[in-house]
Amino acid sequence: MDNNTKKPQSVLHDGWDEYKNRRIYKPRGKIGLWRSIGYSSFYFYQTAIWTVTAYLAFFYTQFCGISPTGTAVIMVSGRIISTLMSLVIGKFSDSLYKYRIGRKYGRRHIFMLGTILYVLICPPLLWITGLNFWYYLLTHSVLLMFLATLNLPWYGLPNEMTDSFDKRTYMGTVRGVFGAVVGSGAALIMGEILNSYKQNDPHVYLVAQIFFSVIAVFFILITYFTTWEHFVTKDEAKRAETLIEKEDEADAAAHGDTNPTVAGKSPKTKKKFSHLMRDYLSTFKIKTFRKHFIYSTCETAGGNLAAVAMTYFIVSVLGLNASVLSFLNSYSIFAGIFIMLIAGYVIHKAAPKWVYAFTYMMCLVAAVGLGALGIIRPADATILLFVIQGFSVVGGQLYGFIPWTVFPSIPDLDTLLTGQERSGLFASVTGFGTELATALTNLIGNMLLQVSGFVSSTTGTANQPESAKLMIIGLVSVGPAIFFIIALYAGVTFKLDKKRTDMVTAELARLKSGGKKADATPEIKKVTKELTCKNYDDIKVWN
Repeated sequence: MDNNTKKPQSVLHDGWDEYKNRRIYKPRGKIGLWRSIGYSSFYFYQTAIWTVTAYLAFFYTQFCGISPTGTAVIMVSGRIISTLMSLVIGKFSDSLYKYRIGRKYGRRHIFMLGTILYVLICPPLLWITGLNFWYYLLTHSVLLMFLATLNLPWYGLPNEMTDSFDKRTYMGTVRGVFGAVVGSGAALIMGEILNSYKQNDPHVYLVAQIFFSVIAVFFILITYFTTWEHFVTKDEAKRAETLIEKEDEADAAAHGDTNPTVAGKSPKTKKKFSHLMRDYLSTFKIKTFRKHFIYSTCETAGGNLAAVAMTYFIVSVLGLNASVLSFLNSYSIFAGIFIMLIAGYVIHKAAPKWVYAFTYMMCLVAAVGLGALGIIRPADATILLFVIQGFSVVGGQLYGFIPWTVFPSIPDLDTLLTGQERSGLFASVTGFGTELATALTNLIGNMLLQVSGFVSSTTGTANQPESAKLMIIGLVSVGPAIFFIIALYAGVTFKLDKKRTDMVTAELARLKSGGKKADATPEIKKVTKELTCKNYDDIKVWN
């Protein structure tokens, strides 16, 4: 080849454009059922952990001799670290395009590779008996540090794979159904594993965890090889940096800085805490996201508060075998498959707010039913427990499914206002709220158990005093009901739906292709105000 026709080495290996044709940035086919299953497979790594750790508090108090207060310290310490990580990971994922490693391996896909090592090493370390409090504190903290954060970049994939509300909702529906199917199977297997061992044999949990962790690796690889993400071009990176510089100049001017140009360069030379906080707080400027944050946080708090005491409720209050929890979870998840299929269809036809209203009402019915069952305590409560759980199926499965199905369309509102692609940031703030809610309910729940006279043991299930039983009943009924009432209010006032999402998506496409703001229709201006609380004419980035 003639030397004059060769491309300069700087173009071939410029550290940026040379990576735009990698497989992780190339659409790999139509987004249909199999593609959506491929996307959904990654979530099994959480199922592989949660299926077994549902018994963790029970394991600590009944096989490790740790008091409920000590268990609370372990649970909450891990959640505090996880909460902080939730804030960092999404922002870090969004910004990885600035570095060669992020452009080469992907801002989202690089975390999938790290998850493989994590799921094989960390979870099995939890289930070793005979060690001290500090060991359990350390292993649980490391587990949670990554458990609730490695999935945050993954949640942003539908937003990057397609701009269609229908396809995003379809992917979310398949994810929920697929998760329910594998979760139901995992719960059944867990129940069989528990039944195959003596009831007071702690080694069963370690065996189960190793089994599920190995299976999770295969599911992670499926997602890695069947999904793609958006490649941040130089122009998009420049636009984001320009916006940051303008915001810093405005901040400098507001604080009397006489040299705003220098202030505008500060993010390039050092990471300012105030700059990070500005990014996090900016998400709450969008009205739709505020609603999403409230109901996501409250539903997590309600569900987790019940989960803290559910094993004790089954074993100590109702006098049933601990394996009932696994079969109960399997029944709940399997039945939830059909609920989610219906919900996915309804979200297409009706506003999500009506689905939220129905969801949280079912949760309230389940909470009342559990409270009544705990007070009455029939001789054989198994059938009644499964009947009441039917209401929890409808509510619990939906509130774990709908928010993240609707979520991919929320960052589009931010893109309309700022011109940036920050789905990871919004996922981080949502994750922060849910992790904080989980931490606080773990702390409150376990401390209330402690003050109620709960008895710990190192040899298996201990008999609990009546005061502890009453507290357990309150934790699975009264506490969750309060949180679900708050979530109900936020859900029924949520205005994002298919029609409004399609309007925002079309407007973004028009602006990105060079359309003028002045040509915006009155309808899109009205929708922008409804969903963000900001006037369309005040948006500057598209000028």
